Amino acid sequence: MEKNDQAILPGYYLLSEIAHKIIGPVSLFVKIIDSLRQIPTKSDQPYARFIKKSSFLTKQLMLFLCSLKGTVAQFSPASWLLYEIKRKLLLLFHDLTKSIIARADQYLNSDPLHGGDIKKSEINVRRSYLIPAVIIFSLFSFAGHSFAGDLADVLKAGKLRHLGIYYANFIKRDKTGLDIELMQMFAKHLGVKYEFVESSWSAVLPDLLGKTEVRPNGGIDVVLSGTKPVKGDVIATGFTILPWRKKIVDFSEMTFPTGIWLIGNANLSVKPITPTGNIQKDIKATKSLLKGLSILTLKGSCLDSGLYGLEKTGATIELFPANRDLNGMIPSVMAGVVDTTIMDVPVALIALAKWPGDIKVLGPVSPDQGMACAFPKTSPNLRKEFNRFFRKCKADGRYKALIKKYYPSVFLYYPHFLNN
Repeated sequence: MEKNDQAILPGYYLLSEIAHKIIGPVSLFVKIIDSLRQIPTKSDQPYARFIKKSSFLTKQLMLFLCSLKGTVAQFSPASWLLYEIKRKLLLLFHDLTKSIIARADQYLNSDPLHGGDIKKSEINVRRSYLIPAVIIFSLFSFAGHSFAGDLADVLKAGKLRHLGIYYANFIKRDKTGLDIELMQMFAKHLGVKYEFVESSWSAVLPDLLGKTEVRPNGGIDVVLSGTKPVKGDVIATGFTILPWRKKIVDFSEMTFPTGIWLIGNANLSVKPITPTGNIQKDIKATKSLLKGLSILTLKGSCLDSGLYGLEKTGATIELFPANRDLNGMIPSVMAGVVDTTIMDVPVALIALAKWPGDIKVLGPVSPDQGMACAFPKTSPNLRKEFNRFFRKCKADGRYKALIKKYYPSVFLYYPHFLNN
């Protein structure tokens, strides 16, 4: 964590979490208590005194939390102390819930309690409403713990789980890379441990969202189905910002420029297009080269042929296995398995430097795109804190140093991207 961030990161977010996640359950509890006060009973009975006192205390707590939410920006105590406050409050609500169930059950089953003013059948009806309502309150109180990944959860867990895929110089097999170092720096900024969680192109979004299936359907629609444990807090792996992905995740500020190029074997008879300065004309010219050729794509990723209308070009679409290393796509072209492949700029830059004379860029099939880190839509505060951290890294030169380390040639194609 940076020195000037200590003791204040992130006071605003933590108090906001307390107010946001607890006011709702307390409001529900107030309503439960008020409904219980409607049960006919004598005012001097223990049950009536218990309910009256609970109603007063919960309403006072509600007022306090509303006040906290309204003045949250004025607070910036140490993050660990705020977490203790949140934890103690949740434990208090849990104990209070158990107490309510036990005591209400005790009094509602006691015949002398109501002095004959209410029938046993009515008591059972009241119990049938009370217990589910209190259970709902308890679930709401602890709902924050089931949503993995927001800033509060990451700080409480003491670690940042980085979902990544071995891909180009973003995540290398030796556990180094641009996104590895960026996430390690972010974890240090937060004051938590760093954990790398390996994934694949077909599994990375399900691992982030806790779904068994996540796939695009018809360009911008998305199919989500099933549930499974969430495995990570953030995706950082050279992840391209796409319209269908934006429907299900929130992206950070752009971390790397990209685009999709058509790559061919150097011995292919088709010649590269001549750039016109108009990207749409260049894309159209590039697609016209594909008729009668085979092209390797990866379904469900930024290299999905459906995103760029390649099925209409007259090319034969070949699918690269989703569970294999994406870095094997260009070697498939070099080996003559297919005529061409589409590839994003970062991988193409590495390949051109690694295999000069073996492959060639035929032209673009997309406008300029951007890569970024992806966060669940239930993690707005973690995303905000990353953007704040990332802007600081760009301003002090740390991120530019990482870019020069892993992608030195990118500035030849995108000289001003760090200024955007």
